[in-house]
Amino acid sequence: MRLRAAATRGIQAAIQRNEVIGVTTLLEGWSKVVRILYRQLRRDGTWQLQDRDLLDRGHGITVLLFNQERKVILLLKQPRITATMNADPTGEMIEACNGLIENESPLDCAFREVLQETGHRPLSMVSVAEVFASPGASLEVVHLFFAEFDDTTSVGVGGGLYSEGEDIELLEVTLEQAMRWIDDRTIRDARTILVLQFAYLRGLFEAGK
Repeated sequence: MRLRAAATRGIQAAIQRNEVIGVTTLLEGWSKVVRILYRQLRRDGTWQLQDRDLLDRGHGITVLLFNQERKVILLLKQPRITATMNADPTGEMIEACNGLIENESPLDCAFREVLQETGHRPLSMVSVAEVFASPGASLEVVHLFFAEFDDTTSVGVGGGLYSEGEDIELLEVTLEQAMRWIDDRTIRDARTILVLQFAYLRGLFEAGK
């Protein structure tokens, strides 16, 4: 009881440790980079002036699609210039469905991106977590979802948008195979690794899940 009371007092005593002074846009193209000038309250009670240049491209979603009946998940393989710039021999990455939120709710974005990239309109969409993509470099918050698909949910061609340079191949694999791909570095996308680990730890294909 004393521990619980102490924890409650800690929450009540929480204060904002950052005070934003100004935001300046340094670059705006495919993405935006901003410089944020702010004061930070240090643990010794003093304030320190700081600035950070951060990527500001909005918030995103990641969706892991699974087929409960056939016990498989649906992953996407597509070319990424980031892979090429980091010496990947194929320039391709295997990922879960990813996308950026565009004047919509995270849930609506998840359904839209899944349809565009896979051609499926999922039976269900369940929120798993909300995570900071890279707290020291980006303002982006990523919303993670599980979505169920089956043979009746394929309503479009998928493959992504040509206008955005997307050229997506769909891969149906077992969760165990995907976890092996994490181990052997076949899958290197951070948010995909995270949502796959959520699925594995929660026993996605166990009875009643």
